[in-house]
Amino acid sequence: KKFLSLNWSGIELAILLRKRLEELTQSSTDRRKSPEERFNAILREYFKHIPIDITFTFNGRQYQMPLFMYVLRHTIWRPREVLLYYAQIITVSEDLRKKHGYEVTSEVIRRIVKDVTHDIINSEFINEFESTVTNIRDIILAFYKQNQTLSYETVSQIVQGLDFKFASGSQKCETINDKIEFLYRIGFLGVLADEQMFAQMHLQLRHAFHFNEGEAPIRGFGGVERELTGYRFLVHPMFSEYLEINTSQNELILQFSWQYLHEREVMLFASH
Repeated sequence: KKFLSLNWSGIELAILLRKRLEELTQSSTDRRKSPEERFNAILREYFKHIPIDITFTFNGRQYQMPLFMYVLRHTIWRPREVLLYYAQIITVSEDLRKKHGYEVTSEVIRRIVKDVTHDIINSEFINEFESTVTNIRDIILAFYKQNQTLSYETVSQIVQGLDFKFASGSQKCETINDKIEFLYRIGFLGVLADEQMFAQMHLQLRHAFHFNEGEAPIRGFGGVERELTGYRFLVHPMFSEYLEINTSQNELILQFSWQYLHEREVMLFASH
């Protein structure tokens, strides 16, 4: 089987964005500092009107996280997505501040991210994967108004009648597990790991998607296909509003931190 692979780490994406901001501002940061310190340094120096951390409420609970992590959880960890979000955040924030005198609050940032997400799903996710599976739009629309956390049985019912129409014609995706594996590999579905899975698979986050936790939840370390019955799956949070996903019963999905990104970076280097 041939599937698309997403290979950028969170730290690499932060470094890429910081380099773009250095190019934009014609500045440089202290190379002795960590990626996090260098990234935050350029924001504090040249983009003081954009909050480094944002605060918001989800299902009655208040969350605070770095803006970069908030953006990252709306992506499948690809450079163009991160750059598109920050380009719009910078443009709109500067316009609001200079022309209208508005403070760039967490709510303003969340609205910008919300608007950009819809465009990214159509222009980046669907347009790209249509070249592999021509009816990818219909496939993801089959999850319309579903819960964000789904049982194996529910996912099976959704995908079993769907024909995954590969552009190549030679590739097949006929069994339920094949279809789930494909949706996992492209970042649409993730796995909600229980305590046993978390320990056995050496995961570092319970919300396991291909881009952040790799192959283990689906294929295992030896490449052996896992028995997926009993799994609980997650619809990627970037699709929450696009598909009117019911998020009222779950915790906030993909709560990244700098510590987590650094730990994943160590694991990636150790596995190569």
